[in-house]
Amino acid sequence: MSGARSVQPLPLYSGEPLGKQSTDRVVLGNTGIEVSRLAMGSGTHGYNGSSDQTRLGLEGFSALLVDSYDRGITFWETADSYGAHAHLKRAIATVGRARRRMRAGVLSLSRHRRQAGDESS
Repeated sequence: MSGARSVQPLPLYSGEPLGKQSTDRVVLGNTGIEVSRLAMGSGTHGYNGSSDQTRLGLEGFSALLVDSYDRGITFWETADSYGAHAHLKRAIATVGRARRRMRAGVLSLSRHRRQAGDESS
């Protein structure tokens, strides 16, 4: 096949420590936005507006998010199908009040599935 690129094999892991931490600051793609290496997800077994995390309750999961922020995790992920937006909203407000500025270094990534007939972007 002409024009096909060969894929280079990944180097084998030697077993030596990588020297990387979950709270290391990394740039998200080519955006220039710095976030923690590890993202805190909100949708383990998530569907129909519920997930393992949201079943912790509004107070429980938002407290877990705030704790993750206090430990250096500044990248949170959610989606409409997980039902976690209220939890993230509360956690972001708590982080903001405690730091005297809203969204104090938190990046929230949210995925949205467009419904049939939805003309909005």
